Amino acid sequence: MKFSRRTLLRGTALAPFVPLLADDVEAAEPRRRLVLIWSPDAPVPSLWDPTGTETNFTLAPAMEALEPFKSQLTIIKGLDKTPGRYAPGPGSGHAKAIASSFTAMALPRGDFDDFGLGGSKVLGWMDSASVDQLIAQRIHPKVQTPFKSIALGAFNGTPNPTRRISYQAPGQPVDPFQDPYKAFKAIFANAGVKGPEFERLRAERRSVLDLVQGQLGAVSTKVGRDDQEKIKAHLEAVRAVERRIQAGAAAATCEVNLPSGTLDPTKDANYPKIVDLHMDIIAAVFACDLTRVMTLQLSRAGGRIIHSWLGQTEEAHQDGHSSDAAANDRRHQRTKWYVSRFAYLLNKLKQIPEAGGSVLSNSVVAWNWELSGLPGAHQTMDNPWLLAGSAGGQLNTGRFLQFQNYPHSPLLVSLCNAMGLDDVQTFGRTDVPLQSGKIIPADAGGLPGLRS
Repeated sequence: MKFSRRTLLRGTALAPFVPLLADDVEAAEPRRRLVLIWSPDAPVPSLWDPTGTETNFTLAPAMEALEPFKSQLTIIKGLDKTPGRYAPGPGSGHAKAIASSFTAMALPRGDFDDFGLGGSKVLGWMDSASVDQLIAQRIHPKVQTPFKSIALGAFNGTPNPTRRISYQAPGQPVDPFQDPYKAFKAIFANAGVKGPEFERLRAERRSVLDLVQGQLGAVSTKVGRDDQEKIKAHLEAVRAVERRIQAGAAAATCEVNLPSGTLDPTKDANYPKIVDLHMDIIAAVFACDLTRVMTLQLSRAGGRIIHSWLGQTEEAHQDGHSSDAAANDRRHQRTKWYVSRFAYLLNKLKQIPEAGGSVLSNSVVAWNWELSGLPGAHQTMDNPWLLAGSAGGQLNTGRFLQFQNYPHSPLLVSLCNAMGLDDVQTFGRTDVPLQSGKIIPADAGGLPGLRS
């Protein structure tokens, strides 16, 4: 007597729960997640770059706060936002840098002025989707989270190509939540079934699963050894659904403590609190599995923030035009502060356990700075990237990867692959020559050394 899983289930009370069993295949795999973080200007290279080899390296002074996460980091040196630097098109170095960060495309012409501060109207919205939105659109039919993606931001300002990092389609920038209080309320207003209704559904599902386990157990005494093994596998699948129902209580109720109060999201002094609240949102969203893709944009092209909480009295942007010791010291202070907030987020994600380890180990948090650290150059060569987490074992970590004037588009390909889009072998413009004049083949795939 031979029978298929489908035939067996059709003859039991489990039939209405076949979708749950199908979903359990996805649940058995790590819930891969992506966070893209963007910050303005750039660190001083000598205070940011590690020393040592690919697997035996020492973190630089600016990264001291990340020492507890060293084994989960991938630090990437030597990438170049090639389309932003070499492709012809409008815009300042700042405008080209932010526009190409997650699109690997050059700025088109349009009706916006550079920086949004007046002047010639030459900038247009990007004419392609950004990597976060491509991933979100492709994986959502499978993961079926309440949100395809969620975008957060601090001090991004009004819409302008120098103030947005994410595009859901050509000419369609994603406007981030800039007020964390409004973001909390909008995101968690309907986070799941709560209270008595959830308990009723949970009890109903458990009663059906109990019945199914009894039916399968009875069938197992009437068949041969091979089919007993099949039934054993089916029973384990049923138990897996039961575990999901038990473990799902926290996610389904998803009762988040909304922060009270208000703040002005346009005041520089509120920037630290806004950043931390947004990072709290990221952790809460992933704990409740409301989406698998998030972005966090910190400020806008050129920065324009006075970091008064660090004792600084001038806009950060000005120090990028200087190489004197005082300017470098201020840049170093700001870099250490940004790193400390990155570590704050990683710690929150690490504290959320789930199958495969933690939310951090199942995620990849990719942080990109706007420019290279060369003072006054407004360049994108040797542009700093820092990754944390392996996306559930998809990426090598504990690595210091070094390149020389290598395009960053293969890194975006690797992020697609890590999130399950293995068919993506190219992203953005691949026809723009490097500084050496060489063109990386369009089908080159992901970044060498990054995928595990």
